[in-house]
Amino acid sequence: MKVTLMLDDALFAQAQCLAHALGTTIEELIYRGLRRELAQGQTQAGGAYETLVDYSFGIIPRRAAMKKLGLTDYAQLLHSLAAAGLPRPKANKALMEQGTNQFVAMLGEASPDMPSGHSVDQGQPAARDR
Repeated sequence: MKVTLMLDDALFAQAQCLAHALGTTIEELIYRGLRRELAQGQTQAGGAYETLVDYSFGIIPRRAAMKKLGLTDYAQLLHSLAAAGLPRPKANKALMEQGTNQFVAMLGEASPDMPSGHSVDQGQPAARDR
């Protein structure tokens, strides 16, 4: 691919001198510099990506991920996941089951106070629904 770059005269002169001293071309200097910058950027961004992966797979909680990434808004975290091509995390199955069991237990404890026509029996419709 051909690309046109706008360089100021002083920078171009320095690049010419360096290329001559190294026995290479300005084009090769640009390739080297761009590759080096991309490698450094990937290394720096790698920590952020790893944090996003850990969050996406449920290894770390939302607040920990946001703190590591320096985010203050959950929408920013979701945007970062999407930009990285990662899925939103799914709820931890064991935690969901625990929460469901607690909820059912709470409903069972509350059932004597419920108005007539309401039932907490699993799978049984209330009398008025039959």
